Amino acid sequence: NDPLDASTNITTNDESGLSDNYTGTNTNSANYNRLIGDVLIIGQCIMSIIQDMAEEIFMQESDFPPTLLLGMEGCFGLLFGLPFYFTFASHFGESPQETWVQITSSTFNICYMISLTCLFTITGIFNIAATNVTSSMTRNVWKNFRTVLVWGLGLIIYYVTGNVELGEEWRIPNSFFVLFGFLVMLCGAYLYYRNDDDLPDWFVKVKGYFGCGRIRGYFIS
Repeated sequence: NDPLDASTNITTNDESGLSDNYTGTNTNSANYNRLIGDVLIIGQCIMSIIQDMAEEIFMQESDFPPTLLLGMEGCFGLLFGLPFYFTFASHFGESPQETWVQITSSTFNICYMISLTCLFTITGIFNIAATNVTSSMTRNVWKNFRTVLVWGLGLIIYYVTGNVELGEEWRIPNSFFVLFGFLVMLCGAYLYYRNDDDLPDWFVKVKGYFGCGRIRGYFIS
């Protein structure tokens, strides 16, 4: 056997082993990041529910002005978020100095950040006004339907422009599962807000047991 061929085989095997190890490391890292993302999403949902219920109690049971409550939440978020960001941002690989330089590097970035802040303010006003005139249950049920718009817009972008980064193609059978989930959510909202006289007695009892007024009564009492 040619020593050169043997050396080549050894090198190829070593490179293959390193490639497999590198791929395995990337897979483990991706799974870990996905798990962390899922945990953060669940935590955000829990905190959002507590916030919405607290807003409803303050506004509907104490006649608290919605815009004043929104302003107080904004001030608390600013006073709490800034120290938290400057303290822990560097631990997550982000430099506050570099972020500030990037934002102020162009007029477009500055206008974009100002517009985004205004958009968040208007969205917050609409959200808290919806809670004031209805309930946190109604707000969160209908807020979930925005995912339908995002998904539908993604499909349109993909098939009109072919952009795979912003758009999403129709996948079989995954897209059918998504569509079925949206239909179940829509039917649930329809049954929840339908007149009780048109619903079966067992559903009216279940609806009353899980109703927002019952849950709110535990906090008020």
